[in-house]
Parts: sequence; C-alpha cells; structure tokens
Amino acid sequence: MTMRTLIAFSICLSLGSAGGCAWLGPAEPTVHRVEAGDSLTTIALQHYGDASKWSVINEANPHISPNKLSVGDELVIPETDD
Repeated sequence: MTMRTLIAFSICLSLGSAGGCAWLGPAEPTVHRVEAGDSLTTIALQHYGDASKWSVINEANPHISPNKLSVGDELVIPETDD
C-alpha cells in the first residue's frame, strides 16, 4: 500500500463515509510471496480462513502450476464475496 493510499484511507475513515471509500479508486491487489512449505490450500487458509478456496487463488494465477509452487513465486490473492 502506498503512502498516498494510506493518507486517503485515513481521510476516508475520519469522514465516516458510510458508503465506503469508492472515490479512492480500485484497491491494490493482495500479493502472497510463496515460502517454503506453502501450498495453495495453506495459502487459502491463511488469507481466507478456508483451505477449500484454493481454487480461487488458482484461477487468479493461471501462470502458476498448483502442484509446482516455487519459493518466491508471487500469487495474486483476489477478494471474495464471502
């Protein structure tokens, strides 16, 4: 998150915007850097609290083989509706 985004978010919170902070523009995607021992299920558990959502991460990262994660790979972690 950039300093500009942090400042804008702080302003949004202080204004008590009930409609959210849509005027900030799209949020920066969450990125997970693969560490030793990671799998899509452990990453899904860490980010979503639900290991079964590994396929959401898999679909957002078509360049990555779910069975061959390498330390240092960067995976986009999309937001989910639930």
